[in-house]
Amino acid sequence: MKKILLLSCAILSLFACKKGSGNNAQDASLSAITVYNPLAHSLNIQQFQFSNGLLATYSDKTIDTFSIGVNWESRTYVFNYGVANNLPNSVTFLDTAQEDGSVNATQQQSISLVYDNNNRLILDSVVGTYSGEPEPKWFYDYSADSVIFSFSPAPGTRPGNPDGFLVETGGNLGAADGWTYSYSSVANPLKNNSLAKTFAPFFYAGLIGVYIQSNALPVDFISDNLPSGYVDVNGNSTTFVWTKDSKGRVSGGTANNMYWYASAINGPVTITYTYQ
Repeated sequence: MKKILLLSCAILSLFACKKGSGNNAQDASLSAITVYNPLAHSLNIQQFQFSNGLLATYSDKTIDTFSIGVNWESRTYVFNYGVANNLPNSVTFLDTAQEDGSVNATQQQSISLVYDNNNRLILDSVVGTYSGEPEPKWFYDYSADSVIFSFSPAPGTRPGNPDGFLVETGGNLGAADGWTYSYSSVANPLKNNSLAKTFAPFFYAGLIGVYIQSNALPVDFISDNLPSGYVDVNGNSTTFVWTKDSKGRVSGGTANNMYWYASAINGPVTITYTYQ
């Protein structure tokens, strides 16, 4: 569908990690993350809804604050859980856009999720809306603290060459497809061991990965800490500075050089965290 805003490359990614137990105490209290770039006239709002400790809904809405008609695009993911293992067996995806004051584009998909014997996601597949329609698939393979993922645009044999890889180092994302990351001492409020060791890879391939880009921050349920910076494959460096509230939780921060490829919009980006 037509994009209404200039989209940036995803800056971090998710993957399944070593087995752990329990959730981070903050995982259900974070309700929203906003990212505002005044030079790009872009406001992104990510919202999280949990039910009985399980992620029920995730939404990512980007608003063009410059347009008179308030143009925006919203992507909502509803996770549908099975009864046996508290894992989602499918996801309902709705993509809606508004231009010139009226909603004029909507896309809805159903995505099935398949797990291995260790409850790790090994396949997510778009369910075809029409008979005979191709069903794109993401495959996931695991090796120690790494996950390798491959994309198949249609039914058939498994792709021979992987589309990406992720490596965990010391509880945080260490490298992904040539990108390297450094971390602050500020705790990541999305840290959630239950998600990290099961279906966290979906948030890389399915939401902010190499085929779908976003103005949002990464949905990082795996890392213990928030990043202090990253360096991409071309040597471009982005840095983050974080602030805390009276309870010691991250309340916001500033990202610098996030839009290195477009100097006209490459100013400080403001990040805000909202809790229930």
